[in-house]
This record gives sequence, structure tokens and C-alpha cells, in this order.
Amino acid sequence: MAEEKKLGPNVTYLGNDENDKTPVTMGNVRFKPGESINLEERMPPAEAEATLKSLAGNRFFQVDGGPDHKAQRQKAADAQAKDDEEVQKTAEEEALKAAGHQPADENQLDKPIRRKKAGEPTFD
Repeated sequence: MAEEKKLGPNVTYLGNDENDKTPVTMGNVRFKPGESINLEERMPPAEAEATLKSLAGNRFFQVDGGPDHKAQRQKAADAQAKDDEEVQKTAEEEALKAAGHQPADENQLDKPIRRKKAGEPTFD
């Protein structure tokens, strides 16, 4: 059985993006973007623990001992970019096929002509 990590006591509001400066209030605690708040100092222990658990699942908050939402967002963005690239490549290939273009087989490609240097033996 996996051991559950201890959450908190610090919580940081990440905001919607880097330019977000609007504070939010949750559970009678005001969070400013980028500012770490110790919930155990501002709430009763049972209420702080419940709030820490709920905020740990919220992508706009970073809780000590909780998941790294920033890394998850980056991973999702990378996967989306890769998917978009594959879709674009497939669309380009389909457009070329629709236009009647067929990619050349390896056997159909011309080999580059190599010029012989002076004094180089020929084996023709």
C-alpha cells in the first residue's frame, strides 16, 4: 500500500498565468499570486488539513508535498505539440496525395554523380 504524503503547511497561489496579479480568497484566507501562505497558522488543524487536500488537486495552487501542476501542464503541452505536429504531417501527406504527388521509392532515387579527380584510378 502506498504511503500518503504529508501535505502542507504552505500553499502558493499560482494564478492563471505569469501576468495574473489578482488575489483570491478561499476559506477566509486571501492568496496573492506567487505568495506562500501557511494554512496551519491561519486555520484550525482539521479545517487546514481538509483545505490542503482540496487545494492540492487544484491546478492553480501549489501545496507543499502535493503534485507539481506546473510539470503536469508542461508535459501535457509537450504531448499536445507532438500530436499537433503529427496531425500537420499527415494533413500535408494527404494534400500531396490528393494533388497526385507520389513520393519516390528508394530505388527510384538518382544517385549523385561523383566527379573523378585527376590522377584517381578508374575501375569502370
